Amino acid sequence: MASRLLSYKILFFIGIALALGAAFACGSSDEDDTVSAAPTPDIGALVRESVSAAISEAGTQPQGPSAAELQKLVETAVMSLSADQLSAQDVKSIVDAAVASQSQGATPAEVEAAIRSATSAQLSAADVQKIVEASVATSQGPTAAEIQRLVQSAVVSATAGQLSAADVKSIVDAAVASQVQGATAAEDEASIRAASENQLSAAEVQKIVDASLMATEEALMATEQAVTEVARTAERAQRAAEAAAQEAAAAAGRPQIKAATGGEFFSYKYDGPRPTTFQEAPILAELVRQGELPPLMERLPVEEDIRVVNVPEIGEFGGTYRITSNGLGGHEANLEQWVKRDGDGIAWYDFVGYFELSDDGRTYTMRLRDGLKWSDGVPLTMDQIRFAWEEVNLNKELNPRLGGMYEDLVSGNEVEFNIIDDLHFSLTYDSPNYALMTNRADRRGHFCGVCWFVADQYMKQFHPDHANAADLAKAITESGAENWTGLFSGKTNMHTNPEHPSIAPFQLDWWSDSRIHFVRNPYFFQVDPAGNQLPYVDAFTKIKVESRDVAVFRTMAGETDAYTRAFQLGDLPLLQANAENGGYQVFLWPSTGGNDVGLHMNMTYNTDPEIGKWIRTADFRKALSLGINREQINEVMFHGLGTIQAWIPHPETPYYPGAQWAGVDISHDPVTANRILDGLGLTSKDSEGYRLRADGMGPLTLSIAFPNDESAKIAPMVQQMWRDIGIKLALDSTSVYYQIMREDTGYMALHTDFSAYHADPWMIGWNRVTPVTTSAQIAAAIGLYFQTQGAEGMAPGPNSAFMPAAPPNNYAADPSGSLMMLQNIYVEGRKLPRFSPERVELGKQIFQTNVEEKYTLGTIGFTATRRGVMVNRKNFRNVPELHIRDKYGFWTETYYFENGIGNFEN
Repeated sequence: MASRLLSYKILFFIGIALALGAAFACGSSDEDDTVSAAPTPDIGALVRESVSAAISEAGTQPQGPSAAELQKLVETAVMSLSADQLSAQDVKSIVDAAVASQSQGATPAEVEAAIRSATSAQLSAADVQKIVEASVATSQGPTAAEIQRLVQSAVVSATAGQLSAADVKSIVDAAVASQVQGATAAEDEASIRAASENQLSAAEVQKIVDASLMATEEALMATEQAVTEVARTAERAQRAAEAAAQEAAAAAGRPQIKAATGGEFFSYKYDGPRPTTFQEAPILAELVRQGELPPLMERLPVEEDIRVVNVPEIGEFGGTYRITSNGLGGHEANLEQWVKRDGDGIAWYDFVGYFELSDDGRTYTMRLRDGLKWSDGVPLTMDQIRFAWEEVNLNKELNPRLGGMYEDLVSGNEVEFNIIDDLHFSLTYDSPNYALMTNRADRRGHFCGVCWFVADQYMKQFHPDHANAADLAKAITESGAENWTGLFSGKTNMHTNPEHPSIAPFQLDWWSDSRIHFVRNPYFFQVDPAGNQLPYVDAFTKIKVESRDVAVFRTMAGETDAYTRAFQLGDLPLLQANAENGGYQVFLWPSTGGNDVGLHMNMTYNTDPEIGKWIRTADFRKALSLGINREQINEVMFHGLGTIQAWIPHPETPYYPGAQWAGVDISHDPVTANRILDGLGLTSKDSEGYRLRADGMGPLTLSIAFPNDESAKIAPMVQQMWRDIGIKLALDSTSVYYQIMREDTGYMALHTDFSAYHADPWMIGWNRVTPVTTSAQIAAAIGLYFQTQGAEGMAPGPNSAFMPAAPPNNYAADPSGSLMMLQNIYVEGRKLPRFSPERVELGKQIFQTNVEEKYTLGTIGFTATRRGVMVNRKNFRNVPELHIRDKYGFWTETYYFENGIGNFEN
């Protein structure tokens, strides 16, 4: 009997929570549909607390309040309602007053009149009725009729109007009957399923059953979590219903991903007729004539394996591609990966080799281009691929574990390497992995680490299984390395070691502290549609100057042919004003990731438990978001070019979740932000208006870390904005902002490098939208646990030091369960084809969850900041007007000078 009574109470609490949720959703009069209120995760617990406390206190009072007093109580609670939501404190006050009225003698009519008077026109009659019905039940538990009414309201809310009234009645009748008659969970599920006539999925039925049959305190916590999930589902359904109208509104103000001059992404995939004759650069033809190089056709692969690339224009040979910058390095300009991205960042093509994936998604079969050669003329063979895998990748001194994309996420086993024949090898996983060949960081041939091929004709002298011991020891000493593994890893870097052969378009010639210089690779395997061996230019050189400002001014004088890394969007007016004199043009290369300036929060930080508690509180993060004036940031920092939105990718990308997610909690609304913070109990302030800590240790001061880029100008703006909501913000400018987040010694960082690679959450293992590595930064210790497969980091399980409390089987720093859910989605997504409907839905859910939880506060997207301002000399051709943001572009081998004369030579 006690168990059944507890079940009745659980249903009672579900009804109250969902009815209240419907009341503040339906009662909104706000016409700004870009802002939606998220459900309060702790309403279930709050209602339980409030009902119990109010009834207990009322039982000790000699006399209940009069109708007038009751009206005053309710008025006080409800008058603070905004047009779109109730705060947690509002809900508590309403419930306290309503329950007290029942136990002290006020009638339901008096309660309704009081609420209607207090809320004026903000709530409809239906909204009031829901509050009243949920609030005036007796303290002894609801009757069967009341259960029926409350559960019916809950089901209607959960299914977002997808079931008819008759359907709902049948489901409710079945659920109530099972409670009254003591039916088992299985019988209850069967009756509900029959009543719904298969209109509810198994998962939806299970939610109702789980919420209806709880019988222990632990089950009650699970019920409250189910209530939150049902409310979230209802909110998502409502957003989806409004998406079509919002899409049209958003499209009017959202710039498409185009260059300033218009145009589309150029595709480098070539599908036309293959060339039948082949030509080489004059500088190479002369070396052939002098007998220093073999003829062209002896340097290229077999004819059918020569790679043909599409180009905007057939180019001309000659000239040196010059860049003036405040740093060195030419990695992206000299890619040598097995596959290579198109300029849109979405499509991938065969490059060094080919691949096929088995139907079950477990085995990749790779084929090497036949006749491929290194820049020193040595053939790239299967022996060098075997050396790379068996003696480098799987050498436990060099690689104690492969990690990342080379470990199975289900079994934890490393990928299995097998040689098939002279041209083919395979990589096999225990479970499907569809993300390997579209993962940006895991297909390289150099920088061991994990290499797919190694120039063993050079590298064996640094490997103890092949080198003379004395010679190796001498080389270690001369290099300054600590051991052979440090020496070996350094020697594989073809961007700092000119002795290392190249398979890329360029070969490193020499470098110094102020300059790096590459020359064309005479054995490069790619040609244009006319049969011209690439690259077009003879050399690539990069000159380092003392500062970014100097790099900008020398670029304006014409000393850069094509580059983005040195420029910021704030330079745009100056660059454009001097474009004519400098003989260059400016293109904007935005990222499709959708969050060019983000504010990251680390859920596992707990060095200061009070700060940790607030960072883990969803409503606190929401208040911080509402306290940011994104319009001001966009206008001041980005000339109004960006799109103000929550963190979602561009509409043209596969995992775009819909326009209804772009505007969630991004409007500048300090009034609502202040009310939320008050509702959280942060009401005491110091003489300057800053909110005080609960432990009496002064103002609640947050600290934000950021690098010295645009972030250094944005952080003080946020500091002033949050002053208006009583939050004190300390600024910490540091180049290691990411490191303190990864190490759990920091909890908040602002920077401009969120968008890159994030249109596809599976493109990089260190993505910042799922906590699968420490680099995600939204939950460093949880990411470490996943990354090390449980060897380090935060394991699931309770920990009273972390508040708010999380469900018992979850991570202690994950009170909503969303971080664990994101990890599970990441694992499941890797098992699915990239553009399958199932994976697309999972990708959308990743962004939806991040928008709801606000682990990162999205601000502005598609601005072309951070490697997105391309300055291009007009006589340097084939540089695309539109490209995913990058330092150079992925296909620099296709760029050429008019008449073959470079600017460096003039």
